Amino acid sequence: MAMYVYCGLQGSGKSFEAVKSVIVPAIAQGRRVLTNIRNIRQDKIHALIERKALAKPEAPLGEIVPLTPEIILAPNFFFDPELLLATNGEVDSFVRPGDLVVIDEAWETHGPDRKLSEEHKKFFRMHRHYAHPVTGVTCDLVFLCQDIDTSLNRFVKATIQQTFHMKKHTALAAIPYWKNRYVITIYEGHKMRIKDVISQYQAKYDKDYFGLYDSHVGGVGKEVKVDGRATLFTKKNALVFSCALLAPAAGLYGLYSVFAPYLLGDSHKPAAPQTKQTADASSSGLLEEKLSVGKSSSSGKSRVALVGYLSTGDNIRVLVRTPEGIQTVTPTRFVPDGFATSAEVDGQAVSFSSGSAKSDASLLGEALPK
Repeated sequence: MAMYVYCGLQGSGKSFEAVKSVIVPAIAQGRRVLTNIRNIRQDKIHALIERKALAKPEAPLGEIVPLTPEIILAPNFFFDPELLLATNGEVDSFVRPGDLVVIDEAWETHGPDRKLSEEHKKFFRMHRHYAHPVTGVTCDLVFLCQDIDTSLNRFVKATIQQTFHMKKHTALAAIPYWKNRYVITIYEGHKMRIKDVISQYQAKYDKDYFGLYDSHVGGVGKEVKVDGRATLFTKKNALVFSCALLAPAAGLYGLYSVFAPYLLGDSHKPAAPQTKQTADASSSGLLEEKLSVGKSSSSGKSRVALVGYLSTGDNIRVLVRTPEGIQTVTPTRFVPDGFATSAEVDGQAVSFSSGSAKSDASLLGEALPK
C-alpha cells in the first residue's frame, strides 16, 4: 500500500486532481473506492470512462462507497492483517483488501489533535499485508488537506510516501490562459523542501470532470476577488509590462539602424536625402561660377585655394577659399599629401598654394591681425 497527500489552499485543485488522477483511473481498473468527497457520483464516472474509453472493453468497472467522518472513526474501519491471515482473507471490516481510500478534509479524522486508535496505527504501519486475494492489488490511502503541518497527525506524516502540492495562479487570474491552470509540485515524503522535489508541472482544469463531484456547498459556486490589488495584471502594471516588452525591440532596432551600414557594407547605407543632393548641386554650380571669376586675375594665377578637408569613411569634403568666401564641396579627385595635398573641383586643380597671395591666409579672415 502507498500513502499519499494531496494538499493546497481552497480552490487550488486538490479535489479535482484526486478525482481525475486517482479515483477515475481506479474505477476504470475495477477497484473499490472509499471516499468522503462531497456528492461524488458513480454513474457519471462510469459514463465518463465509457465516453473517453479509459477502460478495456467489457471490463468490469469499480464502485464508489461513500464515507463520513463517523464511519472512518468507527471501530473495524480498517482490518488487522494478522486476522486476515487467520481467516483466509475474510475480514469483518469496512475497508477490504485492495481498496482505495480517499479521505477529504483529513484534519477531521486524522488531525494533529486527534488521538489515533491502535487499529489505525497498525493499518498505516503494516499496509504491505493488505493485498486483494484475486488481483493482488494492495490498499492505497490518499489524504486531502490544506496544510500538512496543521492538518495531519505526526504519526500519519511519518508514513507518507509522496506529497502532491497544488497551487492556483491567483496573481495571474486576469489572463485567460492562466485562469484555468494550476501548478503541481511533487515531493518525496511529507516535508516540502526544495531538495525533496521530484517534479513540477502545469496542469489544466478539464470541464468533463467538474460534474463528477461537488466542490461547493449549495450548488455551483462563483468566486470573486474582494480586493483586486492582489492581481498582478492591473491596468497600471499592464502598461508597465507592455513598455518593458517593447523596449528591447525598440533598442535592437535602434542599434541595427546605427551599425548596419558599417557591418553590412555600402549596400545597406542609408540613401542621402534628396534635398541635400539638390543643395550640393546648386552649391557646385555656384562654385563653378566663382571659380571662373577666380581665374580672371591679372597675373593669370587662380584665386581659389584649398584650405582644408574632412574625411568620413569613403566620403571626402574639401574647403576652398574663393574671392566671395569659404565653400565646402565634394571634389572629383583628391590626393592627400600633407602640404602638397591637391584636389580637382569642377575641372580645376586646387591646392594650399593655388590662391592669391593677397587673399586672406586663414579661415578667420579679418578677425586675425594684419
